[in-house]
Amino acid sequence: MSAPVAVAEWNSCGYQPTTNLKFRTGPTKNHTAVGILTPKDSIHILRERNGFYEVELDGASETGLKWGTKGWITKHVKPHVCMTLD
Repeated sequence: MSAPVAVAEWNSCGYQPTTNLKFRTGPTKNHTAVGILTPKDSIHILRERNGFYEVELDGASETGLKWGTKGWITKHVKPHVCMTLD
């Protein structure tokens, strides 16, 4: 089992799935899928375990999951790009 990665190492602007992903109750494919995330959804990564990320939704998902919902997805994400406007 891999060690958890500290939250400070994650992109503070959040991430997006690169494909449709099952949103699970735990960090294995044996855990129940409670929804689907799409590439239009915005998430923050909380931690990593067993090749899965525990994530929290930054807004309501395209498929109806509520803002702030936490769950587990496979590691198919890309970072949002942060910008600073002067």
